[in-house]
Amino acid sequence: MKPWGIVISRAQMVKAGGGSVAYVPDQVYAYFKNTGMGHWAVRVGPGSSWMHEREWRLPCLKARAVRLMTLQAILIGDETWRPSLVERSDPRSPGARHMGLPPLWQESPIWVWVSSSKSVVPHPPGSLC
Repeated sequence: MKPWGIVISRAQMVKAGGGSVAYVPDQVYAYFKNTGMGHWAVRVGPGSSWMHEREWRLPCLKARAVRLMTLQAILIGDETWRPSLVERSDPRSPGARHMGLPPLWQESPIWVWVSSSKSVVPHPPGSLC
């Protein structure tokens, strides 16, 4: 699976229960992990390459589902990557089902991170289907 993420506003993230990630040394990361809070920390010890990240997370603990009302974009690191197909109903044929890309993939802007130029290339909704 290739890396991907969603882009939403900071205010929306906080409202949904998310927050910024702590970048901590190995011993502090072990504490986070041992207390069940490992999802809030990133290890920055030897061999770590996370020294300049600014990451926010929205932990979905247990079966909690959060509907994100104002998705800004979907961010991917490889322009050729696509999400797994999902079974969908066909509005033209009641009861018919088919496999297709998730609706959010088709309806949202897609931002592609280009590591060689260290830039993001935006694509309009539906253009990478």
